[in-house]
Amino acid sequence: VGVSIAFQDVSERQQREQALRRESEMDPLTGLINRRGFERLLPSRLAYGGQKLALLYLDLDGFKDINDSHGHQAGDVILREAAGRLQQAMRQSDLIARVGGDEFCILVTGDAPTDAARSVADKLVQVCSEPLRFGNATVTLGASIGIAVPDGTSLPEVLLRRADEAMYKAKREGGN
Repeated sequence: VGVSIAFQDVSERQQREQALRRESEMDPLTGLINRRGFERLLPSRLAYGGQKLALLYLDLDGFKDINDSHGHQAGDVILREAAGRLQQAMRQSDLIARVGGDEFCILVTGDAPTDAARSVADKLVQVCSEPLRFGNATVTLGASIGIAVPDGTSLPEVLLRRADEAMYKAKREGGN
């Protein structure tokens, strides 16, 4: 009776799979998590954080005008700079993702999530209103931000929808 045993090192394949997953969940322009990555993380954050988090949905006001008047290349430069500023304004415990063209989601944590979210939102509005330079041009953006807090029964997609709706309401009312 003969026995044959074969071993195969799968660590390299696993590393490639992890790298592909990271790439599929990262925004190549800003280096932030993308919508796919955010939607994968949100359920676990909701389960772990429970009532101690808030979701901010941020839209850069005036970004479309920059793309229209200065071109998409300039828009990309501005978007990278704006994303970097937003990320620097965040607290260590918060999570930011680029979920669309000029839209970002921010998960804010803390014992008083509504107060923390308002404080972070105020800081983000201030950061967004600071002039941005590219080439010889200077532009100023604004921000419309919606805030949603889980009610204990909130599904991730419900929380996202409520934050998105609050952002559009803020936008209709002239931004934050």
